[in-house]
Amino acid sequence: ILPATFNPGAVNSGDTTSNFSLPFRAIINAGTPLNTVVPFKITMYDGTWTDFYAFNITVNVDYINIEINDVGTSITSKGLIGYNESGQLQGIGFTYQGGATILYEMGLMVGATGTQVSDNVRGTGSTYDTDFSPVITVTGQHPGTVSDYDAYGRFSDNGTSSATPLPVLITHRAFAWSAPAADRKYIIVEYVIKNTGTSTLNGLYGGIFADWDIPLYSNDKADEDLNRKMGYCWSTDQGGLFAGIKVLTNTPFNHYAIDNVTGGGGGADLTDGFDNTEKYTVLSTSRPSAGATATTGNDVIDVVSTGPFALAAGDSVKIAFALIAGEDLSMIQSSADAAQIRYDNSFPTGITPIDLAGETVLKRIFPNPSSTAATIEFSVKENTKTSIAIYNTTGQLIKSVFEEQLTAGKYSLNIDVTTLPTGSYMVRFEAGGVQQTRPLQIVK
Repeated sequence: ILPATFNPGAVNSGDTTSNFSLPFRAIINAGTPLNTVVPFKITMYDGTWTDFYAFNITVNVDYINIEINDVGTSITSKGLIGYNESGQLQGIGFTYQGGATILYEMGLMVGATGTQVSDNVRGTGSTYDTDFSPVITVTGQHPGTVSDYDAYGRFSDNGTSSATPLPVLITHRAFAWSAPAADRKYIIVEYVIKNTGTSTLNGLYGGIFADWDIPLYSNDKADEDLNRKMGYCWSTDQGGLFAGIKVLTNTPFNHYAIDNVTGGGGGADLTDGFDNTEKYTVLSTSRPSAGATATTGNDVIDVVSTGPFALAAGDSVKIAFALIAGEDLSMIQSSADAAQIRYDNSFPTGITPIDLAGETVLKRIFPNPSSTAATIEFSVKENTKTSIAIYNTTGQLIKSVFEEQLTAGKYSLNIDVTTLPTGSYMVRFEAGGVQQTRPLQIVK
């Protein structure tokens, strides 16, 4: 503690004093474990009189709170959202206009092959899975490069809680805007999932698991808006709120609404635990609604996912969701539309800087073959004009994809190929005097 003491001198009755010009400072030692709770005690004394007060501060945290618009939540370093630990610990949950949390638990789930699922949400019995662990602790930037608040981090399945860990490395980002008003009721989360294994991950899904409590858990219902690729929950109480999760990327939409009651109401029953088979079921199959058996609803859980993907070794796929809250259905639908426009316009070419680069090279294209969207990864070692175009096998230009001055770095470019007919194409990359081509197969 620097300094360890403060002497205010004589303080007359009714007066105040402050150590603002020389505040107490606490230096956190190197090597302090993540999320260490440090108790502080301040003792006040004057002659024989003494008193004290105490408080705790959590230091070296691996989660951040985003509270710059009408919704607030915590983004963690291990795939959880709202809270960093089970039991609603370490985080603010999910709030609307500064009110109480409307969330019990939320987190990313990634599953493949029908049996392997990685996540940090509830598991079998009363335990919680701990598959994901930080590779790069999440950090925030305010104002951000893309939005008014950008967050960035990376985590992987390190295999601590599973005998068969999923070989994935996940780079995640979050974005929030405080203006205009249309963008105040959602936060965007984005994940780039990379297969770090040696074989293809078939039937891969990524999705958001959300146990909404709005605000009384026993009076909630869930449904879906297929046109907007959104699952949503709401409270049947007077003046109750709505919460939604929308798929933003040009990838398939899947929604599974869970009745969190004994027996599952005919669907997945989570009251006796949540094993990997059940997790993959809710990621990969559809159940449109929950809470319909009772007039006032019941406890419900929503899972919004996208897939399936066949992710080859070394390849990646990008998925993104909007997390939304509002006062009625039309409000969250308007926010869902605004989030889609914002996501599309903020990434007009879908380009994402990844890291620093040491070479100029066209690295890979995935998925390949593709039907709706493909991601192109490349790097430039110096600031240079960069262009990417698609040609047919006779050398005719089919589509100019990207042309822009870029700074040195590694990039991921998401492109829409829905208008290209089935066939073989070549992707040509030009930057800093380097020209390279790679094949692209389109299959409808």
